[in-house]
Amino acid sequence: VEMVTWREAEEFRNRLSEREKLQTVYELGETQITWKRDAAGYRLPTESEWEYAARAGRASQPASVDELAAVAWCLENSGRTTHRVGTKSPNAWGLYDICGNVWEWVWDWYAPYPSRHVIDPSGPDSGALRVCRGGSWYFPAAGVRVGFRGTRNQRSKNYQTGLRVARSI
Repeated sequence: VEMVTWREAEEFRNRLSEREKLQTVYELGETQITWKRDAAGYRLPTESEWEYAARAGRASQPASVDELAAVAWCLENSGRTTHRVGTKSPNAWGLYDICGNVWEWVWDWYAPYPSRHVIDPSGPDSGALRVCRGGSWYFPAAGVRVGFRGTRNQRSKNYQTGLRVARSI
């Protein structure tokens, strides 16, 4: 999926939850979306959940462009287009295209990282920009690093931004 706004990503997850007879996770207001954290339906991952899944138990990611090319579509190997998910190797936990291919919306609003060490941080309650993770086929290999953060206006929609489904169980 690409060309999806942050809100469209949330609406999709609610519809998917309803289809599978799960409690919806988001209360969708006209201008605000509330996350019902105890609901068991589908949702966006938080930024820290996304990074934890992307790292798959590793402290680092592939060190060279050649190693990265085995798991990610980036500027150097994409032919400047999105590719079908699953055509590269998965990470150690079996997740495909977590880096490269398309940016992935996460729940969090953007803010600089805290200056102190924190475990499973959450972003601010509001902001101007939402966080996207993973880089895209349009970015050079350095821009699809696990630790690289992107931002977008939550109303924006472009050929480089998509989504990943998460669920608390």
